[in-house]
Amino acid sequence: VRSFNHPDEYQLLHFCGQVEPASVAALLFRICGELKRRFLLEGAVSRDPAELKARFPDWLQKAAVRGRILLLLDGVDLLEDEGQPLNPDWIPAALPPAVRLVLSVNTDKGREAVAARKWPSLTIEPLRVEERRALAERYLGLYDKRLSPAHLAVLAAAPACADPVFLKAVADELRQYGFHKTINEYLVHCLAAKDLKHLYGQVLERLEKDYGDIPVKDARAAHQPLVQHVFSFLCLARSGLSEDELKLLLGRLSP
Repeated sequence: VRSFNHPDEYQLLHFCGQVEPASVAALLFRICGELKRRFLLEGAVSRDPAELKARFPDWLQKAAVRGRILLLLDGVDLLEDEGQPLNPDWIPAALPPAVRLVLSVNTDKGREAVAARKWPSLTIEPLRVEERRALAERYLGLYDKRLSPAHLAVLAAAPACADPVFLKAVADELRQYGFHKTINEYLVHCLAAKDLKHLYGQVLERLEKDYGDIPVKDARAAHQPLVQHVFSFLCLARSGLSEDELKLLLGRLSP
């Protein structure tokens, strides 16, 4: 989504409701804080919901003076404003010229709110079968992997793979599967997942099976599985962890 005309444009991506509470106040607090750090802006970011909404246009304006900004907000229809459903009145009617805003919604109420503001919109349809096949081939090709035409046809025909996230997750599992003779059974197993949450549960089970017996050097963690520790650390980290940080926490590197 970044324009080739603005390679230095600052991108801020936020998945509403995935980490912080799904509230307008939490979203605005994060955006204002990130803009303050990125562009070295003066002033404190308030935690008061009313003040955050009132000052949000000012933070955007101050940051836009120092650089171009692209805000990508996913799932804004999940947001609540002091217990009330989505109301996009916190978004300024006019953005600074250096600021672009892209947001996604996936509910009728979200689409109605977007239509009421008369914003340009684009409906993203589920992937067609030929698109699923092409995406799977391209993704596996990045790792010098490929499926037989029969297996590729089964993957592309699965209704759940109309969701690109589901399709990528299954393709990612298949590229790591090391038993060629039973790949058909494993493909069927993956596609039996009723939804993305169920599929991720199967992935975690596979990780625990593959890596659950690997010892952790930290004596305090000696009786707990490696996979459990890794995901516990990731869950508690506010901004994710690098591979070296994970190794350090697991006792695989000296402090």
